[in-house]
Amino acid sequence: DYEFDVTDKLLELYEQKDYGQYADTNGKVPVCFIGSNHTTGGNSGSPALDAHGNLIGLNFDRVWEGTMSDINYDPSICRNIMVDARYILFIVDRNTDGVNVSKLDKLGWRASDTAEISFDDVIVSESNLMGEVDKGFSYIMQHFALERLIMGVNAHARAEFALEYALQYMSERSTFGKTINKYQALRHRFADLHADMEICKTYNYAVTQKLNSGDYVVKEATISKLRSTKMADEVVYECLQFLGGYGYMEEYPMARLFRDSRLGPIGGGTSEILREIIAKIVIDKKDYKPIT
Repeated sequence: DYEFDVTDKLLELYEQKDYGQYADTNGKVPVCFIGSNHTTGGNSGSPALDAHGNLIGLNFDRVWEGTMSDINYDPSICRNIMVDARYILFIVDRNTDGVNVSKLDKLGWRASDTAEISFDDVIVSESNLMGEVDKGFSYIMQHFALERLIMGVNAHARAEFALEYALQYMSERSTFGKTINKYQALRHRFADLHADMEICKTYNYAVTQKLNSGDYVVKEATISKLRSTKMADEVVYECLQFLGGYGYMEEYPMARLFRDSRLGPIGGGTSEILREIIAKIVIDKKDYKPIT
């Protein structure tokens, strides 16, 4: 893989596809990306070093409250020391001693597991290193554009489904002798929501085409997620209102859509972060380039 310089042992394992007890029935191995959150920025990677600068392990908790160890090291609170070479990717076996996983109870997206992962004196070595030191975050950034575009497409698809479901309900629900899709106030609000969805959908497909053509669509994908997730939140909110009390019931899909949609402006980069990225590109003329 041109993006990573891995050891011969890992390449041989991949080529043989012999993953032993870790493989699924389809022969594939599930992996996940985790990041420490000890600082205000949620740095991805926090190696633990001894006094001589030697890498001795990974020792951090993946929780939201940061210990601020990059500012003030408190032995009673901090479990690791933040270092300059903090952008490092490691491969860590799920069954390694000291790796602890605790599933979290989320508002939505419950089909996708989110867990608190802690590393308690986990020993890693140079053979666990993926790629080059200090380039870990760059490797991850290589895929940010795709991730954010996927979330933008997911958002417009979610909004489109909500509109279709709401319209079906409105065409069947009658009050005062006519279906509610005949009331001008609801019709015009629905028209606005549909127009917003179509704008995002058309834009997202255009960005997807650019990505497929090999363009590095950092700005476009960032705009896609920022605007599409905001649009989807508004569409789902209003579509739930179209259903009235039934929209508030868990037996109807609109309630789940309402819960799931809220992750859009948070996951994969918050809307606040995305606005700053766009500002850097448009105002500061920053040019993001792919890692080679």
